[in-house]
Amino acid sequence: MEIHRLKVLKLTINFKENLLDKEIHSLKIDEKDNIWISTKKGINRISRQNGKYVVDAFTSFHGLPSDYVFDTYCYNDTLYAATNQGLVLVDLCELEKEDFTMPPPVYVQDVSLITPGKARKLYVDSTSSLKNDENDLFIRFTGISYRSNGNVKYEYRLLPSIKEWRATENDNVTFDDLHSGNYSFEVRAINAMGTKSITPAAYHFVVQKHLTETLWFKLLTSTGVTLLIWFGFYLWFHYRKRKEQERYIYQRQISELKLKSLQAQMNPHFIFNSLNAIQQFINVENKRAANDYLARFARLMRFYLNGSENQFITLEEEVNIIKLYCSLEHLRFSDRFTYTIDIEENLPLAKYMVPAMLLQPHIENAIRHGLVPAEKENNHLSIRLYQVENGILCVLEDNGIGRTHSMAIKEQNQTQHRSLGNKLSQERILLIRSLKLANIEEKIVDLKNEKGENSGTRVEILVKEMVNYPQLEYAKNDLPHH
Repeated sequence: MEIHRLKVLKLTINFKENLLDKEIHSLKIDEKDNIWISTKKGINRISRQNGKYVVDAFTSFHGLPSDYVFDTYCYNDTLYAATNQGLVLVDLCELEKEDFTMPPPVYVQDVSLITPGKARKLYVDSTSSLKNDENDLFIRFTGISYRSNGNVKYEYRLLPSIKEWRATENDNVTFDDLHSGNYSFEVRAINAMGTKSITPAAYHFVVQKHLTETLWFKLLTSTGVTLLIWFGFYLWFHYRKRKEQERYIYQRQISELKLKSLQAQMNPHFIFNSLNAIQQFINVENKRAANDYLARFARLMRFYLNGSENQFITLEEEVNIIKLYCSLEHLRFSDRFTYTIDIEENLPLAKYMVPAMLLQPHIENAIRHGLVPAEKENNHLSIRLYQVENGILCVLEDNGIGRTHSMAIKEQNQTQHRSLGNKLSQERILLIRSLKLANIEEKIVDLKNEKGENSGTRVEILVKEMVNYPQLEYAKNDLPHH
């Protein structure tokens, strides 16, 4: 036997992935330098063609009685193979003339629905439409390769859930608990030579969506949830709004009761001062002055009684009241001050509503605490009403001792008395503003002379027109029900 020596090269070629089996029974080299390898899965031949090494395989697919080969010997294109089924001679020239590369065809043989209580056969040649609870399938397939002696393998996938090909040696596959969707099952056969089907067999089917997965159900559910959330917010906002309204009504009622209380305090205060004046005239036996004062006071009381049912009167009525009040105070202190009331011509006093006795407390303060204590002959109170851009401006100005000097006199006399009328008036204005019953702005300015000394006080009251004046009395049905 001719001995062939193998040279050890630096470059080593690894044929591991190309061999039929890793366990080699024998290795032989023929006269054409082809390497023959015997394994329990067949025979491999390693040959050099066009400068490249090519690995061929010979198995029972090519006619060997068995794939289990102990040893081989090749001479003059005749292959001798010792298998566990005996010795066989193979004419390589004839073997290579045959086409072993033909891919095996594959078919989906049958499809069955195996869901308990719904088992039945399905049509393979058409797309099956299954209900959502019909989602368990058994699929049988077959590949045809006569030379493989039944040694046919398969690869399958189920799009879109299983995208990669999965290998199996069985001719069937089962899918359980499939989700809704459009499916395409594909399978291909692999013969003993490893040749795969060119065109896989396919079966298409649809698992319908569950009621909860349908578009109209989702739209209906989302709409229902949205309406429920909206209704919940509506009830919440309505509840809060009702509570706010109740709280507002209660607070408003309390404030208006306090406002009426202040009004009730102001009127007795004014009446008390007037009666004191009448008493002074009687004490000095000035009956004529007392009668005159009493007549004017009676007229003033008629104005008060006529408007006592309402918190608001017209500015025209308020002017008539202060005219009478100034005349009464001048009758008492005729030697202490003079006064003038100037009203711009065609001034629409009847269009403007004001709280009753809005100006009187400031006039009382000017006379009692500004002009009367002043020791000079030209004490004067000026009352002017004229139109401005955004309403009617009422200006009350006196040249008395001023607020700072008046406060100093009170401290010197060690008395804590303050003008009750002015205090009540300020509290009433604050309540009226908070309740938005009138649009009135008030400003008090301390006047100074050229030397920087106190020279009087100016009160500016701006009355803005309001189209709809709120009513102070509430009807019973305005109150919240419980």
